[in-house]
Amino acid sequence: MVLQATDRHRHDLGRQRPSCRALRYAAVSQSERVLQQEIPAWAQAALRTRPESFYADSDKVPVHYLAWNPDDYRKPGLVFVHGFRGHAHWWDHIAPLFIDDFRVYALDLSGMGESGWRRSYSPLLYAGDIAAVVRHAGLEGATLVGHSFGGSRVLRACTLIPELLRLAVIVDSSIRYSDSARPIAADRPLGGKVYPNCESALQRFRLLPEQPSLDWARRHIAAKSIRQVDEGWAWCFDPQLPPPEVEADGPALIAQIRVPLRMIAGELSTVVPPDRLRRMDQLLRQLPNGKAPVVIPGGYHHLMLDQPVALIAALKAILAEF
Repeated sequence: MVLQATDRHRHDLGRQRPSCRALRYAAVSQSERVLQQEIPAWAQAALRTRPESFYADSDKVPVHYLAWNPDDYRKPGLVFVHGFRGHAHWWDHIAPLFIDDFRVYALDLSGMGESGWRRSYSPLLYAGDIAAVVRHAGLEGATLVGHSFGGSRVLRACTLIPELLRLAVIVDSSIRYSDSARPIAADRPLGGKVYPNCESALQRFRLLPEQPSLDWARRHIAAKSIRQVDEGWAWCFDPQLPPPEVEADGPALIAQIRVPLRMIAGELSTVVPPDRLRRMDQLLRQLPNGKAPVVIPGGYHHLMLDQPVALIAALKAILAEF
């Protein structure tokens, strides 16, 4: 079922975004150097595996999600959740590697990708987006995999629909502790500049935080991160999207979770540095059936862009436990 767009969602949900083949980039800083590499055969095969699009209703907002094999009803569900200002296509070269064993999905959180926009956003509403997709897809015993900001939303979703989940995996996600300083909110939303053409928009594409990345993976994500609007080209998120709000007390939230929880982290991540990783290790080991985080050597925060093979292997190893 395709839902009608709300007034807040000001672009046509059903329209195909025009492609932009000129994926040239301006010079980037050394810390965000692009690793030149031809697209490996496994990634080419994954990117040729095209998903279908669906929409779920989440508190009267249409939430878009991709499904690679929605008719494989006998397989358990596997749902991927992107990071802040990201979209479902961040998983395009990852998700198809799991269709042999799972019914695989990836969603756009509200305000991002092709999902509708809200008048206001909150961790609970984002978690509701995940729950809406799980229910709309008819999943039971599903596994959630969330990256960064999306991992934090997965934690909250575990408290909303525990009866529909068998496992949750967070990928380089950070939480706030009660003894941490409260983040200073920005005075204004993070904005939505419009560019005259797709080339100029793509030249401005940056990872946050900056890090090394595989050229082919970064180019694919960048091309999927822009949309054509009346005035030119813009990013695929609500220009009024506020800075990400964090849960007030991450350990208290994790203590509520009864779904088995696992974590993957990048060794060189600046989002989950060693001190935070140690604290997460302590938290996870205290959970029933808890285990230490899986750390990917040489990996940064956006693991699907610098260590996709290692990320896939780590996920497969975790999924095999359940």
